[in-house]
Amino acid sequence: MTPPPLAGGLEELVAAAGRGLPPRRVRVQGLFSGGTLCYEAQVILEGHLGPVHSNEPLRKDHDLPAPEGAHVLLDLGAEEYTRGVPHPMIDLSTRLELLRQQAGDEDLAVVLLDVVLGHGSHDDPAGQLAPLCAELMADGGPQVVAYVLGTEQDPQSYSRQRTVLQAVGCIVPETNARAAHVAAALALRRPELVRTGL
Repeated sequence: MTPPPLAGGLEELVAAAGRGLPPRRVRVQGLFSGGTLCYEAQVILEGHLGPVHSNEPLRKDHDLPAPEGAHVLLDLGAEEYTRGVPHPMIDLSTRLELLRQQAGDEDLAVVLLDVVLGHGSHDDPAGQLAPLCAELMADGGPQVVAYVLGTEQDPQSYSRQRTVLQAVGCIVPETNARAAHVAAALALRRPELVRTGL
């Protein structure tokens, strides 16, 4: 399979974002709306960063609660987050609350998100996420990296969702795998890692 082309200037964008992160910021936190993309990101991040903890871990010894300072990817579509409430693709309340909680985490380098489009999803997920992402990234805060899964035919419009996130400073790679490589590149301050893998 041929990897998709890198968006123009992605490596330079990651390098600039990395320079804006204080040295203490080295941790990755993922807030995913589903398990498949969360698993894929775990595989990639573990290849770069070592152990990644999750509520849906690749290995049982990487479950929660995670040790202090650990990289953590959460599947917010799992039962413990959806019991009695709509799925996070429909209702972003849980993810927005967890995003707010990241503001006080001084070792956090990257928040990794998926934004899933379609008829079964919120009618404007990027519009809901973007203002809080902008607040989080302000004044040397962590960088937000978001992967948008969808097409122009989806009601939310793929290009519009990407544009809304990019407009507030999010890095929006073309694939979930590339987004995970970008997260690792930022955490390690190694922008060349965006050229790795798919």
